Amino acid sequence: ATEASSVEATWRNGSKTAHQIKVVPTYNFSLVMRERHLRWVVEQDLKKALRYFSNSLDWIDTDAANRTVYQPSLGQIEHYLFKQRPSPDRWVYDWETTKNDSLAVDPKCLGIGWYNAKHRRWEGMVIPIRDAETLELLWSMTELHRLYELVRRAYQDGRLWYGQNIGGFDFTVDDIHVGGHPKKSLDLLNIHKAQFPQQKHNLALITSLL
Repeated sequence: ATEASSVEATWRNGSKTAHQIKVVPTYNFSLVMRERHLRWVVEQDLKKALRYFSNSLDWIDTDAANRTVYQPSLGQIEHYLFKQRPSPDRWVYDWETTKNDSLAVDPKCLGIGWYNAKHRRWEGMVIPIRDAETLELLWSMTELHRLYELVRRAYQDGRLWYGQNIGGFDFTVDDIHVGGHPKKSLDLLNIHKAQFPQQKHNLALITSLL
């Protein structure tokens, strides 16, 4: 299976001289001949390999990082959710939690992104709820209730929210802690499954191929 990131391998020739070569794993071509739906995957891998070998494959979008607001205040959160002009028409969100069991979690962090049509770019904010190491709350209970109130209001005002598996895990976290989940949503994981039902759907597939 194709890995999410390329690896470097060491090859030694007959003279025992070490050479560093770049390797991009992909599906065996004989398999692609039998399973034609994999052809698109291999084509994407080959395009990626050309960029990788020419040192033009950049996994980190530094501009996107600069457009992300970390640890915003309640006032900033309210501004980004409700007072931007023009108002973004595409929103994405994702919960990071203390455990993978959605019925026994404490939220650690909420990421919210939006598409700025005026500048044709994605922007966002990362809202920490708990300390990543100690898991201590970073907000007072009054502030936390206000935060959840703002998020719940944004969920219910008719905007469309996108996310990965939000209809499962994230909705449960929303219902337990925020008190409601998005009124309108689109779970991208379901689209992936419909398009590539033969694939194992995990983060590696999404980030590497889709």
